Amino acid sequence: MPSMKRFSTMTLALSFLVVFLIFFPVFANADPGGGGCDPLNPGCPIDGGLIALLAIGVGYGIKKYYDFKRTSSQLDKPVSE
Repeated sequence: MPSMKRFSTMTLALSFLVVFLIFFPVFANADPGGGGCDPLNPGCPIDGGLIALLAIGVGYGIKKYYDFKRTSSQLDKPVSE
């Protein structure tokens, strides 16, 4: 009986996959874009996504520097025997 259970589970999973792949394009349709901001216009604002990306990059750089300093200070200590 285990093979029958596995067959029905695989059939159910495949059925969900087929239904998802059929209906996903319907849900993924988006409205036409509004054109956004002209990139040549200097008054175009920087959105929050770019600012968040920069903040994450700065935080990551600080963490890497802190980890580098911590490991280099541990390497400079003499090994006590």
